[in-house]
Amino acid sequence: MGNESSDVHTILELSLARICTNMGWIGGHAVLVKPAMGERSAVRFINREAEARWREHLETEPMPTMGSSLFQGILRTGEPAWSLQSVRLQNMLTDTQVSGLAFPVIVNDELVAVLEFLSARHETPDDHLQALIQQVCNQVARVFERRRQQEELRQRALYDNLTGLPNR
Repeated sequence: MGNESSDVHTILELSLARICTNMGWIGGHAVLVKPAMGERSAVRFINREAEARWREHLETEPMPTMGSSLFQGILRTGEPAWSLQSVRLQNMLTDTQVSGLAFPVIVNDELVAVLEFLSARHETPDDHLQALIQQVCNQVARVFERRRQQEELRQRALYDNLTGLPNR
């Protein structure tokens, strides 16, 4: 995936869509930690089929979100995080668990983005799932690296390295 795109938002949208669709998760979003000037700070994907099935059973709106606590956890630790939230479904006497999962995108030891997902199932990422999503995050990180390298080359071509003044 990382070799298919040079645009950060495109690769994030593609990653979210593929993961959510293949896992049957309701949706996800990616948050850029330090967006460039004028750049969108978040990208969202909703798996409409999974969301429709889920909403048929919900008693209350809106669908639960877990992004802020997971995002803050990754900002602190740089490690994948997940949490559970109880939700009451129609015709059920007990609550069911909804899972929020979040994974860091790291470039040169710097957190650049966080991929977050919402699942209607109780999910506790095992080693296989974590490794799979980490590979996706690594591919996304390559796009961030490529963008940084392109910006650096552009800077070198347009400005003098010693003085920082524009080249003629």
